[in-house]
Amino acid sequence: MDYKKIGKFIVTEREKIEYTQEELATKLYVTRQAVSKWERGLALPDVSIMLDLCKVFNITANELLAGKRIDKNNKQEINNISIDVLKYGKEKRKKMIICFTTIIVFIILLFFVYYFLSTYNKLKVFKISGNNNKFQIVDTIGVFSNETAYLKFSEVYSENLTPKYVEYYYVKSDQRRIILSSDKGDALIIQNKGYAEYFDFNDIELIFNNLYVDIYYEEDNIGKIETIKLKTERQYSNNNLFFKDSSKVTNEIFLYPNKKENTKLNSIFKKNEKGEFSYSYIENDMKITINYNQENEVIFITRKNKDYTEEILYLGKERNEVNYSKYDSKNKIISESSLINNNFQCLKGKCDDDRNIYNEIEN
Repeated sequence: MDYKKIGKFIVTEREKIEYTQEELATKLYVTRQAVSKWERGLALPDVSIMLDLCKVFNITANELLAGKRIDKNNKQEINNISIDVLKYGKEKRKKMIICFTTIIVFIILLFFVYYFLSTYNKLKVFKISGNNNKFQIVDTIGVFSNETAYLKFSEVYSENLTPKYVEYYYVKSDQRRIILSSDKGDALIIQNKGYAEYFDFNDIELIFNNLYVDIYYEEDNIGKIETIKLKTERQYSNNNLFFKDSSKVTNEIFLYPNKKENTKLNSIFKKNEKGEFSYSYIENDMKITINYNQENEVIFITRKNKDYTEEILYLGKERNEVNYSKYDSKNKIISESSLINNNFQCLKGKCDDDRNIYNEIEN
């Protein structure tokens, strides 16, 4: 439809019946400005008004939309106007639907992009551990999201000593920032973003690079302090775009010989035919198998790859004895040694590197 042509046609027909714009507007119950817009080709009358306008001009709707009266030369053209208008309306609706759909899809994509950027790699799980020759900290974890941080500290473990007081802290600008002060060291800390009750959210990376624990205890009736720099390892982060199942549960084993109930054994180890707990995993092309007799506190470990096999036998706390053997790929002994009450003895082969193995076992 040609709005300008229709506008000129309205002017011509209005002048034929000698109506002013004001008189035509009054006849149709519209404003003079509305009539002016029609005649200037800026707008079309509404459908209901269009029919009344056609009655005033004594024309058909097709003639109005064609911008001219019907005659024998243009009869077919004008009669097809309604079909053309219908097609135009359909095309216009189609374009509006496409435009509306595009806007909706864009908004949805924009939301998902925002959600992705605000959540990707924002959930992190850390394992916190540390030890020296007197104390051990295990089963401590940190979970961090955009909004909340969780720090679960476990009780400080020692075979012979009892901690009197424990302080976890990190160092910032050469100052100690205490996170937790506790008698036993076990506690759950929940820190919401925007608050700094325990630590500042902006210090999270700093905390995991400079986390320490001070352990206050008594030994021979003398008060002492042990400071351990804790090791943090990232166990999980939601930075994978695609996920796959993994049959490997974990490659880290924690044993507590002094505890009657060992939840790690139940969740990680499997009981074999001999009634021993057994666990196997692969690490750096080496197959490692651990057999643990909880009743006798005996641990037997084998580590095997294509070049050699190692066997480590721990005979329990009461005997305080560890045996180590190493074989080549043809099952020939490379070295065999033992450590009894901290006394090292080479039994066969070259034992130069065996001492390092015992240090590794002790750690």
